[in-house]
Amino acid sequence: MTSCFVPVNTVFAPESGGVITRSRCSRLGASLVLAVALLTALASQRVSAQGVPAPPVCDRTEQVRVTILAAIGVSDCGDVTAEQLRQVTLLSLFNMDISALKSGDFAGLTSL
Repeated sequence: MTSCFVPVNTVFAPESGGVITRSRCSRLGASLVLAVALLTALASQRVSAQGVPAPPVCDRTEQVRVTILAAIGVSDCGDVTAEQLRQVTLLSLFNMDISALKSGDFAGLTSL
């Protein structure tokens, strides 16, 4: 596996005259974009969680829903309680092939 140490869009002009204009680390870039999207969604959910009920787990993005259910040990998304959501401290969504997230995917997950 090749390591990537050059962030996307970084330009180097080494004394040898070579210039690197873009990294070839598209996989790392995609992971970074997903991480930023997740953090942004979490931040917005924490702000909006003040007195606003979380959407049902059944209405969330499939990969998020499956991961929440596994984290709390429940098989039916309709059985998830607000208290169970508050107790979730970790959701690992890497390599889940998520192309988009829904608003409210992380609502109620205040312990992440």
